[in-house]
Amino acid sequence: LGDDLGTVIDRLGSTPYTALPVTTGDGHLLGVISLEQVHLASRLPNLQPLVLATDLMRNDVVPLHAGDPLDYALELFVENNLLELPVVDESPRQRVIGIVKRVDVSGTYLRHVHGIKDGRNATASA
Repeated sequence: LGDDLGTVIDRLGSTPYTALPVTTGDGHLLGVISLEQVHLASRLPNLQPLVLATDLMRNDVVPLHAGDPLDYALELFVENNLLELPVVDESPRQRVIGIVKRVDVSGTYLRHVHGIKDGRNATASA
């Protein structure tokens, strides 16, 4: 929460994600910082030294749970307007256990809907 803008930029730059969860020391989800928010903050050079992770964090993001169905996951991506979402465990503390990309969920959903398994059409005959 107290990380400065430079630290947040470094963390985003060292991952393949455009959004990162913000957690407590024990992994409890507090919110999400997106590349878009970081980009907007970085365009204000006079304020950069004053901007902290807590200033950039969205705390209204609804996370995914490991057992959520694909169609619900797609709805959450739309509702949250993010390309990645944190995945949390089922505990009341909602500890982050991973991050999932919208493109991966969409691809899996389309393969499921079209009956494609392992990159091949399951209904195709040999």
